[in-house]
Amino acid sequence: MIITLKVKSFKLKFIIFLWALCSVFCVLSPVSAKIYIDITSPAIRQLPISIATKGPPQAKEIEWIIHNDLEATGMFSFVDPDIPGAEIIAHIDVAMSDELKVILSITDLVENREVLKKRLVASKIRSLAHTISNDIYKIATGKKGIFRTKLSYLVDSSPGRKELHVMDWDGYSSIKVVAKGLTSSHTWSHDGNFLIYSSERNRRWTIYLRNRKYRRETVLFSSKGLNLVGGTSPEELIVFSSSKDGSSEIYMINIYGKDLKKLTRSFGIDVSPVFSPDSKRLPLFQTGEVPRRYI
Repeated sequence: MIITLKVKSFKLKFIIFLWALCSVFCVLSPVSAKIYIDITSPAIRQLPISIATKGPPQAKEIEWIIHNDLEATGMFSFVDPDIPGAEIIAHIDVAMSDELKVILSITDLVENREVLKKRLVASKIRSLAHTISNDIYKIATGKKGIFRTKLSYLVDSSPGRKELHVMDWDGYSSIKVVAKGLTSSHTWSHDGNFLIYSSERNRRWTIYLRNRKYRRETVLFSSKGLNLVGGTSPEELIVFSSSKDGSSEIYMINIYGKDLKKLTRSFGIDVSPVFSPDSKRLPLFQTGEVPRRYI
């Protein structure tokens, strides 16, 4: 059935417009669709969440780490498990033997259904807790969490020596990974499996690649002059600056130390190369200047 209306009154037109607009929103908003948090909103409504742990004393430590992880986002408010008001509850059942064994269950209390259940086994409390934080964050927002992120940084250990350290995103679990020589610029491969850094040892600057899993260091590039690592791309390419031929120029090499390419030839000092977000261009810097062009 088709109904045709001829409307002359502006007021009546406005009423019909509002009715049509409401009808569209009703069609586009099915009951099954559910968004807990609008992360683009300038005023975020915090999601009420409960965390209930059971097991040995390590369970409370895991709960404390998860609480700190989620609280740092500003997206969650916390409700005692014995008090109504939470929209999500995470049950964490911990057992301790040679390793930590956890059964994680996340329940949507609004829809009264379990949305995630998994078993986790780990040897380290913090990495386990950060993994659970990522699971909760993914359920709540639909986006990947960052709580397993590692940060690399330099520490002045003595005059003329800098050590490379790695820590959790929240500043805990700091470990020393490079203590030899004077370590300078450093970066990560896109998959997070390799830490790449420049280090001066025996009066020679070398770019090293360290496998995080096997803790093995290999030489990526070495030559006379100053060699400073820059950025990496998802295609396993690494850019760096080197003065091996006199002036500092930009070079590119793959993660296996092969296919070396010289990208610049100029009288200036080209340094700090990084890939553009699409990995197709390199903003080129010169000492004392703003970026002058892409290569």
